[in-house]
Amino acid sequence: MATVAGVPLGAWLGQLSGWRGPFWVLAALSAGAAAVIGRYIPADERREAPSVRAEFAALRDVRVWLTLSAMTLLMGGVLATYTYISPLLTERAGISDGAVPMVLTGYGLGALLGTTVGGRLGDRRPLATLITSAATTTLVLLLLALLSPNPVAAVVLVTLMGMAGFAPTPVLGALALRFSSSAPSLVSGLSGSAPNVGIAIGSWTAGIALTSPLGQAGPRSSAPWRPTSPSYR
Repeated sequence: MATVAGVPLGAWLGQLSGWRGPFWVLAALSAGAAAVIGRYIPADERREAPSVRAEFAALRDVRVWLTLSAMTLLMGGVLATYTYISPLLTERAGISDGAVPMVLTGYGLGALLGTTVGGRLGDRRPLATLITSAATTTLVLLLLALLSPNPVAAVVLVTLMGMAGFAPTPVLGALALRFSSSAPSLVSGLSGSAPNVGIAIGSWTAGIALTSPLGQAGPRSSAPWRPTSPSYR
């Protein structure tokens, strides 16, 4: 829901109220969510929690770190582009500002479909699903760099970027928990943090690339960059 509805609504609200508006709305919604969680989540623990030693011992498995690294790299690569997708669509593809939230909705729907299909395929062939998703994501990003001046191609490729980029997410999350059966809490938390680390590094790296000669492959403008605030579950 965050990807399908939250980001497009945030982009639309930002166009109406400036970039601070979505942050105020998110702060209010987060406060409301905290109140609901505090009211309805049971306080009693219904199962025996693993020891702290067992939690950290699971981190000695190199497979856990490979899985977390894959999460970071894959999500960082996709979000490096998605963070700056609004100026790419408006200044390079020629799409109007008002249509950008609709394109972001397409990206969100693609991410929803990719997560669903990737999870189902990953149950049977996890490695093949990961390799195919990563290769498809790379191809889509390369095509977006080449074909983004065409608005139709840009919209289709942004949707495919969401689909291919999010397909590995449930597979990698399941593998991380499988490799760390003795530390479900710690690795589950790291599985949520790793993609966000990738988002931060990818966005930062993309910002550096846009100020370098590589930036000629993307939208160029004398106006300041207006990043699309990415939202990750």
